[in-house]
Amino acid sequence: MGLIPRPPWFEHGETPPHHETAERAFHLRTWEIPTPVDFPRELFESALAGHRRLIEEHGADILDLPVLEGGEPQYFEPNVIGFTCTLVVSQGTTVEIDRWRPQDVSFLVQRCRGIVRQLAEETDDDRMYVVVVAEGAASVHLVRAHDPARVGDRARLEIDGPALVVEPWWQWHLRTSDGVLTWWRTPAGDLVVSRVRFVAPRDVRSIVEFLVDHYEPSIRRGLARFRREYAGKKPVLSLRTGVDGESLFWMPRDHASDLVPLARLSGEARRGRRGFLPVVVDDLEWGAVAWLPLEGTDGARPATVFEWEPDCGEPPGPVPDLVVPSHLGKPGPPRPRTPPAEPTPAERRERLGKRLASLERAVSIRMPEIMLADHRRRVREAIDALDADVAKAVLAEHPRAARLMERAVAAEEREQQERERGKLN
Repeated sequence: MGLIPRPPWFEHGETPPHHETAERAFHLRTWEIPTPVDFPRELFESALAGHRRLIEEHGADILDLPVLEGGEPQYFEPNVIGFTCTLVVSQGTTVEIDRWRPQDVSFLVQRCRGIVRQLAEETDDDRMYVVVVAEGAASVHLVRAHDPARVGDRARLEIDGPALVVEPWWQWHLRTSDGVLTWWRTPAGDLVVSRVRFVAPRDVRSIVEFLVDHYEPSIRRGLARFRREYAGKKPVLSLRTGVDGESLFWMPRDHASDLVPLARLSGEARRGRRGFLPVVVDDLEWGAVAWLPLEGTDGARPATVFEWEPDCGEPPGPVPDLVVPSHLGKPGPPRPRTPPAEPTPAERRERLGKRLASLERAVSIRMPEIMLADHRRRVREAIDALDADVAKAVLAEHPRAARLMERAVAAEEREQQERERGKLN
């Protein structure tokens, strides 16, 4: 099972059952992932130092690992490691190292929203993400590989700059109507509650605005590199987005037609706007040209231009504000709802056993009380749905959870008695 539980298809390199195609995919599009909590990095400085040591000590082992796909191991040369991602997990003296695609690693660390968002941004071919989970923290680092200097040496891994993201590993989330509540533990074990406001964009225009704003720091860094490599040339950027993440491609503006397949968008990108960088957002079904102001540019941004792919069933031309791409689910006729079948006694018994095991797990990882209360409520519902003798037999199979439920019931009875005494006084 490993230090981090994982589905069996991870171990055998099989296509995940939730994927519609063989292509690796993230469980959410980037703009659907709620805004991460801005965790104070200084709390995790000690953990980050330990994470760097783990990468440096096991760098050669990381590069030697293959990626399992279709049950067959695939090995990657140092100049193409960007197609892979490594997960390093340490607890005590045990260290586990696994190498998969970034989309697969994101599935295992999906509680860490900032790390998942970072993994969605493709790296250069010779750079790779390494995610480390140790000392109560999770972090993602960008690394590069160096070929062996001499015969008999092993390839060497170099960490490229500080950690890109660091988060507490122990964190729990609760969605609200306009955001997310997150309970998380500091390395010292203190429980903290944070709240972020988030409403996922539901139309093409707001999706484009989100992607340009979200990737602006990476775009600024890429622009500086483009100016060094193509002195005197005007740039155009293609931000390609899909279920497998986002990638940034740069090219001189006079070659925009080679980078942008849609004719109208290609023409807009070549013409440009003075003081603005054309950013072509390219989805499978639609495209858009947005404008990012360059240094020293004031004034309103030019209007974003949209165009649909001709073979996607939509007429070419400007896209209305409220058009939703099909992968977000266009509204259709209501589906007839079939009432769920009544569970059998055996299914009710199995449900109670699973909820008792879930309660034990929640207590073992020190889940916050507000969430433990929800686990206990679900256990009570499962007990009430069973015959008393059957419920008693299932509780006997989970003595630890049964004791937890007894203590909770006793505490509630005491609280009720105190409330009643307060009313009499």
